[in-house]
Amino acid sequence: MKKNKIFALESLWGLAAVFVALYHYPSTSFLHFKNGSLGVAYFFVLSGFVITLNYLDKINSLKDLLNFQIKRFYRLYPTHIFILFIVLIV
Repeated sequence: MKKNKIFALESLWGLAAVFVALYHYPSTSFLHFKNGSLGVAYFFVLSGFVITLNYLDKINSLKDLLNFQIKRFYRLYPTHIFILFIVLIV
């Protein structure tokens, strides 16, 4: 049952990502989606639901929560820091 819910949310998540991508086309293009910025908000809200559904049963203690946060930090922040240095150099 949980997999079906996540699949449905991930489908909507993908649709929101398409709206964001279409928003980034030039405004003169027929592919431009004027309200694509709403797709960004929708994408982030759905991300919260998908992450919660995926980890709700797996985080049962403070140790599990800390392990989750550490893994998430090491998965996301190296890219952020790398891009920050690139932007600062440029």
